[in-house]
Amino acid sequence: MCTHLRTELVAEALEMALARRKPEDVIHHSDQGCHYTSIEFGRRCREGHVRPSMGTVGEYFDNAICESSLATLECELLDRRTFRTQVEARMSVPSHIEGFYNHRRRRSAIGNLSPMRCEVCHGDAIAAGELDSTPRFRGTEGLVEPLQGSPTSPQPAV
Repeated sequence: MCTHLRTELVAEALEMALARRKPEDVIHHSDQGCHYTSIEFGRRCREGHVRPSMGTVGEYFDNAICESSLATLECELLDRRTFRTQVEARMSVPSHIEGFYNHRRRRSAIGNLSPMRCEVCHGDAIAAGELDSTPRFRGTEGLVEPLQGSPTSPQPAV
């Protein structure tokens, strides 16, 4: 893991995700950081057939899912342990995400399944558009006008 946040880091992370999952119709949503707006990152998105999407400055709902995930990671992992070294702390993050968060941690928003179990059980239906996988934000109804088609904007419950 790198100790910097530069274009090469986010471009390599994108390539790792694409190589590992081999997804179709990918949208990469980010904030407007210089590493995501760089020519190099744009080139890598085009090469990987990834459609970049960026949040609006000052629109906190655009990145709510990411911020919520980071807060959960901080609460469940970082706040509950003391790490002897920076390397130990860095190594614990991917281990937690791949070993616990994606495979074992149940989410009420997806029927008390883990993200991987939900994908295994319902992946075909989601891909076919038969099942709405849009995240819902509790208590946000009527607060903002949702952007239609935005995977990260709050949508009214149906």
